[in-house]
Amino acid sequence: MRHITKIDIDESVSRHKLIFQEEWPEKFDRFLVYLFFSGMIISPALTIFEVDFNNPNEKFISMTLIPLCILFGLYVIYRKATEKRLYTLTTPFDRQKNRQILLTYADKQQLEIYRKSNDCLIFNESSGNSNPSYKKLMVFILKENQVLFTILKDQDKLNLPTLTSHLFLKYDLKKLFNHVSTNDSGLADR
Repeated sequence: MRHITKIDIDESVSRHKLIFQEEWPEKFDRFLVYLFFSGMIISPALTIFEVDFNNPNEKFISMTLIPLCILFGLYVIYRKATEKRLYTLTTPFDRQKNRQILLTYADKQQLEIYRKSNDCLIFNESSGNSNPSYKKLMVFILKENQVLFTILKDQDKLNLPTLTSHLFLKYDLKKLFNHVSTNDSGLADR
């Protein structure tokens, strides 16, 4: 289980990367993900030299499945290396309004509020698995006219990175802030 404590907000904002005090299991977890998915890259890459291209089955495997395994392994390693990267969303609102919009979003999405401060919000979302301890942590750092965010998976054994959730969250947040912005400007015009 991840324990995100002592987030250095100023350092995180300046480096565009979530900086917090990591415990040794998280460092070991990162090492295991790199090791496992490096094997997923190296093993198929080495088997390509043993392929008989005259055999149509082996040719199909070497031209489709092996490259897909290698690409998937590379993508997981890339996502693990960049999972703490903070995505920046520029908003027309101040810090308190951004905070209120995100708290309303969490309420509508039925997200558990793990941490709620003026500068940082952390929401837990159940991953939908049968095990309730599998969660996604959405970390938001609030600045004037900006929301910085990332998503981290929290599981019992191995914390794999999110593969696409960060993209969907970014889309949802853009849509949410644009909707609130247009509604606020529409009210101001009246």
